[in-house]
Amino acid sequence: MTDDVFYRMYVKDGNREVDVIDWDVTDRIDGENWVKIKTDEFLPSVYYMDIRFNANGTLRTFKDKLHF
Repeated sequence: MTDDVFYRMYVKDGNREVDVIDWDVTDRIDGENWVKIKTDEFLPSVYYMDIRFNANGTLRTFKDKLHF
C-alpha cells in the first residue's frame, strides 16, 4: 500500500539541481495520485521531476522519472 506520494520539479545547472517546485504532496482522488502544473509560466528549459512515496513504512525516491 502506498501512503504519501510527493513530487519535486527542478532544472539542472551543471551538476547542481535547482528546485522549481520543492517537494510537495500529490493530489489524491479515488485511490489515484495526480498533480496539475501550469507550465506556461516557466522559462524555456528542460525540467525534471522526481517522485517519492512511502510504501509500507519504506520511503522510496525515483530520480528523473519525467522530463520535458
